[in-house]
Amino acid sequence: MTDPDGATAVVDDGARFAVDPSWFGSSAIEPAIMALSRAGVGVVVVDSDLRFVFVNDVAADINGLTARAHIGRAFSAVLGATGSQLEPMLRHVLADGVPIAGVEVIGETQASPGEERMWVGDYDPFWREETPAAQPPDAVMIVFSEVTDERRAERRLR
Repeated sequence: MTDPDGATAVVDDGARFAVDPSWFGSSAIEPAIMALSRAGVGVVVVDSDLRFVFVNDVAADINGLTARAHIGRAFSAVLGATGSQLEPMLRHVLADGVPIAGVEVIGETQASPGEERMWVGDYDPFWREETPAAQPPDAVMIVFSEVTDERRAERRLR
């Protein structure tokens, strides 16, 4: 189904996500999108303007908005100070095309305002099908897990 703004929400075997179809374009990417939608971790793709072009429901639930509400919005507009904290790293991945793995982030989201949450994520360069690999990446794919409960448990054990 397609929104008037062009964002598409797809439901398949219980897997849900939102994607900007004009950004991804080719049906060759569909298997990857379906796999990402089913991942038990948060997955987002932000373009070179740091706007969301893909969001799975795990990420959407963590961020406190529907997946569809993310599409086209600026990263820091959705994530506030947490997004602003991450933007330099995203720009670095876009400039250098080198992934950054295992980054722990502490911040707040719209889902839990005023509550400190923690995530560990990988930030990978992402090229569109039509972009030569020698070019800078078109986007950054972020794959992350919330680790708040684990980190709190570790603190209690110390």
